[in-house]
Amino acid sequence: MPRLSAHEQNRKVRTSGAVCSESCTHGSNREGRGIISPLDSTNRQHGGLWYTLNGEPSDVPQTALTGYLKELRFENTERRKKETCKLLITMQADRTYILESGYDTHFSKCILAAIATLTPQQLYSPITLQPHPGTTDENVLFCRIWVESELIKASYGEETDWREISKQAIAVTKAAAEMVF
Repeated sequence: MPRLSAHEQNRKVRTSGAVCSESCTHGSNREGRGIISPLDSTNRQHGGLWYTLNGEPSDVPQTALTGYLKELRFENTERRKKETCKLLITMQADRTYILESGYDTHFSKCILAAIATLTPQQLYSPITLQPHPGTTDENVLFCRIWVESELIKASYGEETDWREISKQAIAVTKAAAEMVF
């Protein structure tokens, strides 16, 4: 997958669980890539889950992203002058979006656990990712995953083997991306 240019990396749209480039919003740049990554609750102070960050935050009305899951991968990066690991989720919708989330966030865990339960055939259909705040703790951001009209429910706990779940989710995603019908 090609690396994003510095210009693309600097034009960001954030959700209160995520950040994405300006090209996430409906515009004429069909070739643009959106970068989306979950943030802490302090960035949700205006009530929205998705917003652009080009200087000052600006709410984006979309509450979900529907498209084809193309890739899951982990990448080490530096944020706030600290080395950290991020889950990168590539989705193809009206353009390519790359969701970026801390590897150990509930947002990432929801996605990995749900995708690991699917078959490559299910991922050949569009999926919808819908971030939502926790019901008892709005500081936590989760993600609902839909395949067509079916909500994919996958539970996890402290004993969950995230290395195995991640391997399974990546394998299913790769197999779906390589399918030809």
